[in-house]
Parts: sequence; C-alpha cells; structure tokens
Amino acid sequence: GTLVFQNGDGQIYAYNLAAGSLRPLAAGMDPAISPDGSEVAFVRGGGEVGVYRIGIDGSNEVRIFSGNDVRTPSWSPDGQYVVFSRVTGSTRCYDLGMGGCIAEGEAQTFFNSLPPAQQQQVQDAIANGTIKLVDKGLRGLSRVDRDGNNYRDIPSLDSAYAPDWNSSDAIVYENNGNLQITADRPDATTESVTTERGLRDPAWQANYGRVATHRQEGSHWEIY
Repeated sequence: GTLVFQNGDGQIYAYNLAAGSLRPLAAGMDPAISPDGSEVAFVRGGGEVGVYRIGIDGSNEVRIFSGNDVRTPSWSPDGQYVVFSRVTGSTRCYDLGMGGCIAEGEAQTFFNSLPPAQQQQVQDAIANGTIKLVDKGLRGLSRVDRDGNNYRDIPSLDSAYAPDWNSSDAIVYENNGNLQITADRPDATTESVTTERGLRDPAWQANYGRVATHRQEGSHWEIY
C-alpha cells in the first residue's frame, strides 16, 4: 500500500510501505487516496486555488473545482465523486473556544439561559477580551465528479469540515467539534452521531462499521 501525507511546508508526499521509499507528489494540502489507490485528491491555495486530483505516480494533475478556502476532500466509495468543505459566507459571533461560537443576534438569549453566576463570568470574559466578537467563516459541503462536473451542495450544518463518505452513501463530518452524518441527496437531513464534543476529522472504518476520530485531551491528542 501507499501512504500520502503533507508536511509543514505544503508539500504532499507518497510513501510506499513495502519498499520504504518516499517521494514528493504535489504542492498542496489535505491529500486523500482514491478507493482504488490510483489517484490522490488534494487542495491548493495561492494563485491556483481549488480541488485537484493527481495520479499516485505524480502524473495527470487536474483541477476539478476552483474556489477559495476549499479543504479536506474525500472520495466517494466508487471513486467517481469528490466531496469537500468550502466557505459559504460569514457571520459575527462570540467565540467561546473549542469550536463554539454564539451568533451576535442570539447572544442575549444564550446569556439569559445561563445561571446568574455564569452570566457574570461571561460578562467579565467579554469585558477582558477572553471571549471576543469575531467574524467567523461559514462552511458547507459540496461535491463534484472526478472530471469537475455535476457540482452539488450537500445538506450540512454551517461549520462542516473533514467529510468522509461510506458505501451506504452516508457522509460523516465534523461540525464545531461534534460529529454529524448526512448524505449526497437533496432531501437528506444532517443528524448528530454523538453528544461528545471536541471530536475532529472523522473517518469510517474499512467496512464502515464504526468511525475513528480524535480529540485533544489536555496536552496531548487521543484517538477514539
């Protein structure tokens, strides 16, 4: 098999496990190997922004979607489509940390729902700048086919990130540290997988029975 990864300089590498050989593949981020192992989907910023695919041998690089701030592409199980996260707009909200951000227009209702002691803590945090009013990018999921055609938005929440597609047509993704499942259908609904928070970058088990994910625990990260 082959493992693909990126380094801190924005270079994607392919590592052949059997031969122990390492070689540069492309400049970009968020590489994902196709189900048959023949291609890699990835994203690139700078002057050539978009979603790309390239042969595992470094040949036939093609941009299949052009758009700013696209991230985390993933292949459909049949290798015919690529799903990815993209910016769809922005909103002003109070950043609570750990992915939580309360919209400016909903802040008062949220604060009023807290016990009096917590209301004072929140007010103090806003006053000293611990909780800040920020412009937050809204993200959704979209997909195109391998040739860059048949674009479609996929039903998702507004912080959708790191999608992973399974053989039953379900797509698991991260949203503000919570895991959600949707599908590539216009009538699909998005549903929470768990009430646990802080979970990142979900990936289906090989037979799609369970989802692997990770979360920061103090000074380190753990896989679940």
